[in-house]
Amino acid sequence: MDEDVLGRFCLAKLDEIIDVVAGMDDVTANRVPELPGANSAYQILTHCLGMVSEWTRQELLGQPVRRDREAEFVASGPVAELVARARVAREELRGDLARIGPGGPVRGRRGEGRFWGGSAEGVLLHVLEELCQHLGHLEITRDLVVAPADAGRSSARGEDAPFRVRAGAGSLRGEEGVVLPHGWTEQGVVVGPAANGAQLLHLSVALCVLNDVYREARRAGLAVDGVSVVVDGDFDDRWRSTGVEYAVTLDSPAPTTDQARLLDAVDEVAEIPRVLRAGVAVTRVR
Repeated sequence: MDEDVLGRFCLAKLDEIIDVVAGMDDVTANRVPELPGANSAYQILTHCLGMVSEWTRQELLGQPVRRDREAEFVASGPVAELVARARVAREELRGDLARIGPGGPVRGRRGEGRFWGGSAEGVLLHVLEELCQHLGHLEITRDLVVAPADAGRSSARGEDAPFRVRAGAGSLRGEEGVVLPHGWTEQGVVVGPAANGAQLLHLSVALCVLNDVYREARRAGLAVDGVSVVVDGDFDDRWRSTGVEYAVTLDSPAPTTDQARLLDAVDEVAEIPRVLRAGVAVTRVR
């Protein structure tokens, strides 16, 4: 059914979802709007990939799919990696659709008792319905998280995210930047850029969070192979910070739910973010 109108609609809507996330950066894609029950753009796309594979591959083709639905709503990571995975999943969907014939059987049982659950066309209509709903959800999410980040940005700078920095260690160490000694890894931490005070302020957050991830992971008995922290923020016309945001990427064999609990714990205890949240007086000594 990949050439069928219904199949083509499913592919087209998934493409639109992928394109929205591909147009975002790591910070905004992982930012959750300040609304009850909200999710990040990264989580919405991750959920869509799980939903599509379960309903098409498992329910229609009868091939078991390993899916952790709960973990989809706490997922985070680099946009480039998610988009690459999504494009592979899109091609897999196209192949699955080619194997789903019109009027084909429904081998799974999730759709039992629902008016659309007795045919392949009905299940695919449900998939299309979900994709359309999540596309609208995603577009609203994008507008909510991107607009605040751009609102206070000075056009005089003529740059995109001039104060965004990154710190990486282990398998997520990175190739470019300044190498600093690191108590948790032998190869050190790669940080950058570090050309001005604003970037160094943000790097203090990145390094603190990165180190605390390793520390709290050890306390929890979780293996961590690599950590990357991206920090961004801006300043108004009087050089007052308009806020600092960070996103963490983990390379860990631990279950996604354990990783989410780890990052929640780090957010509570990370020292430099706590200092900035509390505010600090800066006085010149005469």
